[in-house]
Amino acid sequence: KGGLRDPYAIDDLITQFEQKYSINENDPNMWKAFFRSKAEYVTVCNLCIDRLEQEKLTRHIRYPGADRLTRSGDISSDDEEDEVVFDPIIVLRSSNEGKMMGKWLSAARKKIGGDFPRPESRKQMEMYAERLKRKKNRDAKRVMNRYRFIEEKTTQVSDDERGWGRVRLDEPSRLMLRSWVMEAKKNAKKRFDARGDAIRAQVKQTLLKMPPEDDWFYKREMRLEGNSIDVEGDYLTLERKVKETGKAAEIRKVESGCDSFRQDIKMKLARKKMEMETSLSEIHGKVQIDADLRARELRRACKELKREHEEEEKRAREEEGAVSSEMVNRHKDSMYNIEQLIVKETEKTEMEWNRIDNERRKIYAQEEKILLRSVKDRDTQSSLDIGRIETNTWEEIVWGEKEWRSRALGWLNIAVRKVEEKAEEDRRNEKKNEERKHRQKRFKE
Repeated sequence: KGGLRDPYAIDDLITQFEQKYSINENDPNMWKAFFRSKAEYVTVCNLCIDRLEQEKLTRHIRYPGADRLTRSGDISSDDEEDEVVFDPIIVLRSSNEGKMMGKWLSAARKKIGGDFPRPESRKQMEMYAERLKRKKNRDAKRVMNRYRFIEEKTTQVSDDERGWGRVRLDEPSRLMLRSWVMEAKKNAKKRFDARGDAIRAQVKQTLLKMPPEDDWFYKREMRLEGNSIDVEGDYLTLERKVKETGKAAEIRKVESGCDSFRQDIKMKLARKKMEMETSLSEIHGKVQIDADLRARELRRACKELKREHEEEEKRAREEEGAVSSEMVNRHKDSMYNIEQLIVKETEKTEMEWNRIDNERRKIYAQEEKILLRSVKDRDTQSSLDIGRIETNTWEEIVWGEKEWRSRALGWLNIAVRKVEEKAEEDRRNEKKNEERKHRQKRFKE
């Protein structure tokens, strides 16, 4: 920065990039273009670099015997448990890392001297593998203890204290949640579309500022790339409209099938209810007729019995001069029994009719419940199908749109910078022309 080396220059560039675009912007092409346009470098020749590297190498070399003697406390024991144990890493010898490590190993052995591998190397590797095994066992035990502790704590916490517990939503809450999710998706799509429209408008405005006669500055390839991006953006817009039209047609087909199924179920329920009412009306008529016939028989029997009682009482008056109280009570009891039998038969008929009516209506209620359940299941399946159609269409649109936006933003970042540079250069040239005209005018004067 300012012609001097700054170790925090990359942080400043990242801050400027986030301020210009957004914190969530992670497009690599935009970052590359921004970095090329804003980054400042300090160039150093190859000779200077080689000299600095050579000084670093010589500075870190320690020749044997130059330092103090090694003491017993300088070397830690291999059996210490607090030693940092690294997990094993497999590196291919043919890879760049493997070649680099091989060169380092050869140089280290050459510097140390002697025969390799050392006789004690196998024993050291076995000891290291044993420490690695103990470390893994300790880590596994620590993880199990942590899981057991969390499980104990979660079982101790009740739903009414700190844990939320299981949430049960009623139908209004479920509808409200579903409505909120749909509204959030709709707003996200609106923001996505608005961003795409803004990029398309910026591409078109930038291309208007890059006429073919200025190809000496912008380069013909860059202008043609912008035209290609513009045409592709228009094609994606048209393709999106076609896909949305197809999506709307598929959704209408699903909704039409659901409405037709609902209408069929409604007509089926109405037909079943009419059949039930007709059947109950016929059964009620038959039961009523049977009840009337039985009541007439009982009334005739009652009249006949009453007539017999009157004749018996008349004979008793003629023979004995008066009717005994025993006979009168017996006649009253028999008449009362006949009347009670008529009442019981009427109640029995009503109870039978209520039983038949309840059974038929219960059967109809079960059939109605099953049919309404099928309607609900069909509505749920239709909602899932519509959601799947919308998701698939949206994913198809977003995949191509994101890829196009990535290229468009990369091109815009370079093109806008060039347009700004061209405008700045035009202003400088215009200013120079005005100054030249002013000097020429003063010279003529």
